[in-house]
Amino acid sequence: METEFTYPFDYTLYQTDEIAALIELVDTFEKVQSDIPKNASLILKNYELYRSILSNQAEEKRCDQIFRKELGFSVYETVKEAKKYI
Repeated sequence: METEFTYPFDYTLYQTDEIAALIELVDTFEKVQSDIPKNASLILKNYELYRSILSNQAEEKRCDQIFRKELGFSVYETVKEAKKYI
């Protein structure tokens, strides 16, 4: 039985459209895991938007730890890997 993932964003800090954008961006990061070299420019572009919304570094690290544990990938590590191909 699959459990539903709850995104770890502090919903009190963001507008509804920002939350929707963050969720969409995380979903995209998850989907591109299979081919980071091919998607490197998309990853870096999306990361700029992600950081512009989630501008608190501590919050970003907290969320990234949860993504790693619950979804099996790290936004930070994905971006780090993508930078090798640009």
